[in-house]
Formats: sequence, structure tokens, C-alpha cells
Amino acid sequence: MTNNQLETTVYLVRHCQPDDSVYEDPIRPLTPKGKADVALVTKFLWDKGISAVYASPYQRTMDTIRDFAEKKGLPIIEDPAFREREGGEVRRQISLEEWRVRKARQWEDFDYNMGDPSAETLRQVESRIRPAFDRALAANPGGRIAIAGHGTAFSVLLHSLDVGFGYPQMMEITVRNPWIMRLVLQGSALIERTELL
Repeated sequence: MTNNQLETTVYLVRHCQPDDSVYEDPIRPLTPKGKADVALVTKFLWDKGISAVYASPYQRTMDTIRDFAEKKGLPIIEDPAFREREGGEVRRQISLEEWRVRKARQWEDFDYNMGDPSAETLRQVESRIRPAFDRALAANPGGRIAIAGHGTAFSVLLHSLDVGFGYPQMMEITVRNPWIMRLVLQGSALIERTELL
């Protein structure tokens, strides 16, 4: 059986509740509730047979998955390609309502940068997260892995696997902390996705 015929299971783990009062994305910590919910993530993943853990290097993501990885004796493979979409400076300058309007527009035009050259387009996110995902699959054919990351970045990844996954599904994820989805892939082709938490 070739690697392209093997079924690999991936658990996408969106971080627990972040402290949004901290604007700097890479160092945004978890709230007290988020820290308490880490135990939920560990318990949920515990018996899934996971043998590799990947993560965005952002603090809230690492703090979400570290307890599980340490208790299982698994190293965390940090990959900056799994980081969240870089929002640029525009987020500080516009209302939440306008921010949502611009986020929706990004899903209509993957090359739209929200009017901010320092912000990533969804195409730029896809161009880094999909290759990172494919590398993780190639390193673990037929295995079970966990990837800890972020709502928008994961949504773009899911869209690259299934074009039916779009803005409405992303918005459902963005209010869930933590959130876990199981993907089953044959080679790099998605054959099943199931929301679990």
C-alpha cells in the first residue's frame, strides 16, 4: 500500500478562549476560562492515539496544546505557517462592524487585503498553511496527528480541502474556544470531516 492510499487522521484544535484585551497577536494569552478549558482539550485528545503534535507558535495556541503534549511525552513541532492570518494595523482603526464587513469581502476575493498592505490576504494564508499541512501529512502517513492553531487560518485550510467550506462556516468557528475537528484523508485528499467539540 502506498502513502497515497493510507488514511491519516488529523485533529484540528483551535485554541481556548484568548484574552482579546492584548492586541499583539503572537503574545495574546488565554483568559482564566481559557486556561481552565485546557484540561478539556487534554481529556478529549487523550485516547485518540495521537503520535505527533504540530502547533502555531502563538502563545494562546501553545498554551492550549502543551498540557496534552507534555503528559503524552510528545514534542510540539512549532510551525509558523500554522499562525493566524496577520490582520495588520487596520483592525485598530475601524469598528467591529466594519471589520466583519471586510472579513466577509475577503471570502469573496481571496486577494483582498482589507485595505491594509500590512494585512495578509486569504490567498497568502493558504499559500503557507496548505503546504505546512501537506508536509505534516507526508511525515505521518497512516498516522494520527493534532494541529493546534487558529480559526481563520484553519478555515482557509479547510476551504483548500473542500471549496464548500467558506465564510459562514468560518464564522461558526470564530465563536468556539476551544474547537476541534477531525479530518480523515487518503493521501492529501479529504474523505471525511467531523466537528467534535
